[in-house]
Amino acid sequence: MNNICTICLDNCRNKVCNTCNCYAHYRCWGKYLQNKTINYATIVEDDIFMCTPISIDCPQCRQNIINLKPVTRSDTYSIRYLSFIINLNFCLDIIYIVEDKNDKKDMFKTAIKIIKYNKNLLSKDYAFKKIVKKEMDKINNKYNFKLHSYSFFLK
Repeated sequence: MNNICTICLDNCRNKVCNTCNCYAHYRCWGKYLQNKTINYATIVEDDIFMCTPISIDCPQCRQNIINLKPVTRSDTYSIRYLSFIINLNFCLDIIYIVEDKNDKKDMFKTAIKIIKYNKNLLSKDYAFKKIVKKEMDKINNKYNFKLHSYSFFLK
């Protein structure tokens, strides 16, 4: 077999480009896609859209190869984290703006739901978790809500 993987240079059977007839192992090609595919986010009004390219340049001849890399949770981490911060800050800001104590309490409960839903994102950032806990405690004590269910997620 004379087919050489263009990435690791070992023998291979998997043809990836029809233009130059280059080959790559599935594992090598997956790593190449992971390193070369750049996902980005676009914010439009109240929505955040995750965008990913549908083609990649051939490592040998630089022709476009249509090949969509599956988007994984790690690819969307920064977008999910940004959305979490925006939504949580919005809720906490509204608490200071609204006049009615019941509305304040409802927004505080909404903030707790946002924290609960995003606890895995928060657990990866100790410094931000500490800031969120301090702000939640401050609001809880200031308005005497007597709600502490968020504390479990901020330990």
